[in-house]
Amino acid sequence: MKINIKKYINQVITAFITVIMFITVVSCSDYLDQAPNSAMSEEDVFTDPARLRRFVNDTYSFLCWYSGSAEYGTCSYGGLGRVGLASFDAITDLAKCTNPSTPTSPWAMGDWTDSKTGVKQELIHPYTNGYAAIRKCNRILANIHLCEGLTDEVRNNYIGQALFFRAFFHFEMIKRYGGVPYVDKILSIDENLDLPRDTYDFCVEKILTDLQRIIDEQLLPVKQADADLGRPTLGAAMAYKARVLLYYASPLNNENWQTDNTRWRAAAQAAYDLISKNYYGLIKTRSAWGLQFFGAENSERIFQRMEDKIALENGGNRYRFWADFCLYHSAPGIGVRQQGGGTYPTQNFIDMFEMADGTPPIQLGAEYDGLNPGINPASGYSDATMYENRDPRFYLTVAYDGIPTWFGPTPGNDTIDVYESDEKQPGVEAQHTSPNRYNVGYITRKMWPKEFSGVTPGTQVIMPWVFFRYTEIWLIYAEAANEAFGPDVDGLGVGLTARQALNEIRNRFFIETNINRDVQATTKEELRERIMNENAVEFFLEEHRWWDVCRWKMGVETFNKPIYRIRVKRKADGTKELIRDRIETHKFADYMHRYPLPKSEVEKSKGILIQNTGWEVTQ
Repeated sequence: MKINIKKYINQVITAFITVIMFITVVSCSDYLDQAPNSAMSEEDVFTDPARLRRFVNDTYSFLCWYSGSAEYGTCSYGGLGRVGLASFDAITDLAKCTNPSTPTSPWAMGDWTDSKTGVKQELIHPYTNGYAAIRKCNRILANIHLCEGLTDEVRNNYIGQALFFRAFFHFEMIKRYGGVPYVDKILSIDENLDLPRDTYDFCVEKILTDLQRIIDEQLLPVKQADADLGRPTLGAAMAYKARVLLYYASPLNNENWQTDNTRWRAAAQAAYDLISKNYYGLIKTRSAWGLQFFGAENSERIFQRMEDKIALENGGNRYRFWADFCLYHSAPGIGVRQQGGGTYPTQNFIDMFEMADGTPPIQLGAEYDGLNPGINPASGYSDATMYENRDPRFYLTVAYDGIPTWFGPTPGNDTIDVYESDEKQPGVEAQHTSPNRYNVGYITRKMWPKEFSGVTPGTQVIMPWVFFRYTEIWLIYAEAANEAFGPDVDGLGVGLTARQALNEIRNRFFIETNINRDVQATTKEELRERIMNENAVEFFLEEHRWWDVCRWKMGVETFNKPIYRIRVKRKADGTKELIRDRIETHKFADYMHRYPLPKSEVEKSKGILIQNTGWEVTQ
């Protein structure tokens, strides 16, 4: 394997690395300070506490890499508009980017050509960027002993951060590509850099070793000081251990997932280990659920990338590298003219929301038909009353035709009307009239909570990217415990079954009411299906859906299917009709459960680095 080591050696020790991500771990002036340059020796860098701190801080620049306008501002490790200004969820069944020229559109249709803007960065950058970041971590671990002016606490914290990010970036690679060359030492330019791929199992073992060392030696604090928000904590290391073990137990990476519960049990134990610490707490009010994605911190966030502040305009949004919601005022209502690269919910996603009491309304899975869905008669659902009596998260996540506005100078006085022209057209169906834009029938509400309505224009708020929140720990426990022991067996002897863990999430908004949303499932298979659905509903726009489906090797049956929208037909008498409509059919082949290794890296290795099966010719 050749990974342009000379380039990355220069990258980590030359004059400036411009940090486009604004992170609050240090002051802005410190963070943008000059990194150690090529005129400095290793001793110069690592014997000076101030230079060492800047070197450690620069590791965070690799968490969020924007390529600039030439690549639409692509970010490789999470972000609302990170692939050509669209959410990563736009390549799944949950969402659709309304602009077909955006990279997510051909990707969803099976075209993964790595030369395409945006797609190229997601397919290649996690690999090349990952090794650059890992090299920096290895340099910290190899040389930190040179700095004698550090307290034990600071030294341990630096070691903990380096171990955490070495694990983080290796995991980001293996979840995309499978096994990769695991690098845990500094590679010199004189060494043979054509390294073969290590197995997925070996990489997991090494990642867990780094995370376990942090946990055993308590190298990171339980809580970071306000000035250090955005740095990993002990809880973050424990959370990532649980996630790594869950992926390791899943069918994509575990041939014996049905017969050997060892890996599932380990994942459940890792999740419970963090739950038992009580470091975090679930948000149990609806208003706080929407707001948890804003502000400096809250009880549910475990690890986050701190962004700069965004300005709210009349209760609206101005997210950096996130297309706006394309709302255009047209009295007496607010028209939705979906003309940009924004990401909007599909009807596939709407049909995943249960009724308020937890009853599934629509038959999903392999039999799902978005034009003529199988309706559960016990649910009370009908298309005519599609938006009534649904899971409370539906109303926090999706904006649909006819709801009162929750933004602007006078929120609640108007309604949102889903159509494409600037004027209402009674009697005309709300279908896409432009060949370059789709009207999906919905807009996203989740990242634009109503609590921001009526704010003073220009109000500044922090919107971090949350890599890990506490809800995921409960759902990891539920999934792993169900696979290891079944729905109702307390296999770890800790007083918590898979069903109980899942119900903790489902009922958290009803803590002060008599409503019960306990999951309706009896078998392991039925509970597995409800857990998958819970993940889809809970983590919309948080980049879980693609990875959950892929690790379960369910991409063909889930993604190789049509995507649906809703059309709103306004009649002359003022009534309206909701019409299900097909947008397009996505393409997904079995080999797409793994990314292809970057073609340039495979070619440079001269046969040492073996491409993933199925991608040998297509790339």
